[in-house]
Amino acid sequence: MDLLKIGPSFVVLRGFRLLRIFKIVRSLPGLRALLETVLKSIGAIANLGVLVFMFVFIYALLGKSFFYSEMLDQDGNPSRYQFNNVQNALMLIFIILSSENWNTIMRIVVRSHGYFGVFFCSSAMMIGNFMLLNLFLAILLKYIDD
Repeated sequence: MDLLKIGPSFVVLRGFRLLRIFKIVRSLPGLRALLETVLKSIGAIANLGVLVFMFVFIYALLGKSFFYSEMLDQDGNPSRYQFNNVQNALMLIFIILSSENWNTIMRIVVRSHGYFGVFFCSSAMMIGNFMLLNLFLAILLKYIDD
Protein backbone atom coordinates (compact mmCIF):
# COMPACT_ATOMS: atom_id res chain seq x y z
CA MET A 1 0.00 0.00 0.00
CA ASP A 2 2.91 2.31 0.69
CA LEU A 3 4.33 1.89 -2.82
CA LEU A 4 0.97 2.66 -4.40
CA LYS A 5 0.45 5.66 -2.08
CA ILE A 6 -2.91 4.29 -1.00
CA GLY A 7 -4.02 4.86 2.57
CA PRO A 8 -1.80 5.78 5.49
CA SER A 9 1.94 5.55 5.24
CA PHE A 10 3.56 2.56 6.93
CA VAL A 11 7.11 3.90 6.89
CA VAL A 12 7.41 3.29 10.62
CA LEU A 13 6.81 -0.41 10.11
CA ARG A 14 9.90 -0.64 7.90
CA GLY A 15 12.02 -0.16 10.99
CA PHE A 16 10.84 -3.51 12.31
CA ARG A 17 12.71 -5.19 9.45
CA LEU A 18 15.88 -4.40 11.35
CA LEU A 19 14.76 -6.77 14.08
CA ARG A 20 15.58 -9.63 11.71
CA ILE A 21 19.23 -9.03 12.54
CA PHE A 22 18.61 -10.11 16.13
CA LYS A 23 17.02 -13.32 14.88
CA ILE A 24 20.13 -14.04 12.81
CA VAL A 25 22.41 -13.33 15.78
CA ARG A 26 20.41 -15.76 17.95
CA SER A 27 20.65 -18.51 15.39
CA LEU A 28 24.43 -18.29 14.75
CA PRO A 29 26.48 -19.06 17.90
CA GLY A 30 29.80 -17.88 16.40
CA LEU A 31 28.36 -14.49 15.52
CA ARG A 32 26.77 -14.28 18.95
CA ALA A 33 30.13 -14.96 20.67
CA LEU A 34 31.86 -12.34 18.51
CA LEU A 35 29.15 -9.76 19.26
CA GLU A 36 29.43 -10.48 22.99
CA THR A 37 33.18 -10.00 22.78
CA VAL A 38 32.77 -6.64 21.08
CA LEU A 39 30.21 -5.57 23.69
CA LYS A 40 32.56 -6.57 26.53
CA SER A 41 35.33 -4.44 25.05
CA ILE A 42 33.20 -1.27 24.76
CA GLY A 43 34.88 0.30 27.83
CA ALA A 44 38.37 -0.19 26.44
CA ILE A 45 37.26 1.06 23.03
CA ALA A 46 35.81 4.16 24.70
CA ASN A 47 39.20 4.79 26.30
CA LEU A 48 40.78 4.41 22.85
CA GLY A 49 38.26 6.95 21.54
CA VAL A 50 39.37 9.46 24.18
CA LEU A 51 43.01 8.81 23.26
CA VAL A 52 42.26 9.34 19.55
CA PHE A 53 40.36 12.57 20.30
CA MET A 54 43.32 13.86 22.32
CA PHE A 55 45.68 12.96 19.45
CA VAL A 56 43.45 14.74 16.91
CA PHE A 57 43.06 17.78 19.16
CA ILE A 58 46.81 18.09 19.82
CA TYR A 59 47.65 17.75 16.12
CA ALA A 60 44.92 20.28 15.26
CA LEU A 61 46.40 22.79 17.72
CA LEU A 62 49.90 22.15 16.35
CA GLY A 63 48.62 22.65 12.80
CA LYS A 64 46.83 25.83 13.81
CA SER A 65 49.97 27.24 15.44
CA PHE A 66 52.36 26.28 12.60
CA PHE A 67 50.14 26.79 9.53
CA TYR A 68 47.79 29.59 10.59
CA SER A 69 48.25 31.91 7.61
CA GLU A 70 46.14 31.61 4.46
CA MET A 71 46.98 28.65 2.25
CA LEU A 72 46.60 28.74 -1.53
CA ASP A 73 45.62 25.88 -3.82
CA GLN A 74 47.41 25.06 -7.10
CA ASP A 75 45.50 27.79 -8.98
CA GLY A 76 46.58 30.47 -6.53
CA ASN A 77 43.10 30.80 -5.00
CA PRO A 78 42.50 30.55 -1.27
CA SER A 79 42.15 26.88 -0.40
CA ARG A 80 39.16 25.48 1.41
CA TYR A 81 41.62 23.56 3.58
CA GLN A 82 42.79 26.05 6.20
CA PHE A 83 44.21 25.79 9.72
CA ASN A 84 42.77 29.21 10.56
CA ASN A 85 40.51 28.04 13.42
CA VAL A 86 40.17 25.00 15.65
CA GLN A 87 37.11 23.61 13.84
CA ASN A 88 38.84 23.63 10.44
CA ALA A 89 42.02 22.21 11.96
CA LEU A 90 40.06 19.35 13.58
CA MET A 91 38.37 18.65 10.26
CA LEU A 92 41.70 18.61 8.40
CA ILE A 93 43.29 16.21 10.88
CA PHE A 94 40.22 13.97 10.60
CA ILE A 95 40.57 14.01 6.80
CA ILE A 96 44.24 13.09 7.13
CA LEU A 97 43.43 10.25 9.55
CA SER A 98 40.72 8.88 7.30
CA SER A 99 43.25 8.89 4.39
CA GLU A 100 40.77 10.70 2.19
CA ASN A 101 42.54 13.31 0.06
CA TRP A 102 45.32 13.71 2.61
CA ASN A 103 47.99 14.11 -0.08
CA THR A 104 46.15 17.14 -1.50
CA ILE A 105 46.17 18.73 1.94
CA MET A 106 49.88 17.95 2.26
CA ARG A 107 50.61 19.56 -1.13
CA ILE A 108 48.69 22.70 -0.16
CA VAL A 109 50.52 22.92 3.18
CA VAL A 110 53.93 22.38 1.51
CA ARG A 111 53.18 24.96 -1.19
CA SER A 112 52.17 27.54 1.42
CA HIS A 113 54.52 26.82 4.32
CA GLY A 114 57.45 24.71 3.15
CA TYR A 115 58.59 21.16 3.58
CA PHE A 116 57.81 20.98 7.28
CA GLY A 117 54.27 20.25 6.08
CA VAL A 118 55.44 16.89 4.69
CA PHE A 119 56.68 15.85 8.13
CA PHE A 120 53.53 17.15 9.83
CA CYS A 121 50.99 15.49 7.50
CA SER A 122 52.95 12.25 7.16
CA SER A 123 53.49 11.87 10.88
CA ALA A 124 49.82 12.61 11.58
CA MET A 125 48.76 9.94 9.12
CA MET A 126 51.27 7.27 10.13
CA ILE A 127 50.99 7.69 13.90
CA GLY A 128 47.24 8.17 13.77
CA ASN A 129 46.56 5.16 11.59
CA PHE A 130 48.98 3.03 13.60
CA MET A 131 47.27 4.07 16.79
CA LEU A 132 43.76 3.61 15.47
CA LEU A 133 44.20 0.30 13.74
CA ASN A 134 46.68 -1.51 15.94
CA LEU A 135 45.30 -0.46 19.31
CA PHE A 136 41.74 -1.24 18.24
CA LEU A 137 42.81 -4.68 17.04
CA ALA A 138 44.84 -5.26 20.19
CA ILE A 139 41.82 -4.48 22.35
CA LEU A 140 39.58 -6.83 20.39
CA LEU A 141 42.18 -9.62 20.36
CA LYS A 142 42.66 -9.31 24.11
CA TYR A 143 38.95 -9.79 24.71
CA ILE A 144 38.75 -12.60 22.17
CA ASP A 145 41.58 -14.43 23.97
CA ASP A 146 39.77 -13.99 27.30
